Amino acid sequence: MANTWILVRHPDKVGDEEGVYYGNQAEITSLGQIQITEVIDRLQRWQRDLPELVLTSNIPRAAHLGAHVADVLKLHIEFKDLFNEIDKPEFLVGMRRNSRAHTRTMGAVRRLFDQ
Repeated sequence: MANTWILVRHPDKVGDEEGVYYGNQAEITSLGQIQITEVIDRLQRWQRDLPELVLTSNIPRAAHLGAHVADVLKLHIEFKDLFNEIDKPEFLVGMRRNSRAHTRTMGAVRRLFDQ
């Protein structure tokens, strides 16, 4: 029997539209709330071969989506640090992602992460 994997990105968060980074604690926007509902609706219609387990990052926006999916679809849920994104330095909070300082800093962080 084949395993079924469904990959879902976290919902829209504050700062996404403006290109500003507000940290891992950034709240889900109203669009993000709609996206959560759409994900659950699609999964409920799909029903065949749904997984038994939801694995999610413990970053609030991802955990929120995972918890809703698990609750509505009656699935087991586990929160894993393994799925967290790269930790970004706190001084980047409130900074535009396309700013020189953000771009240079994240380039260095990604190079170190890759090593």
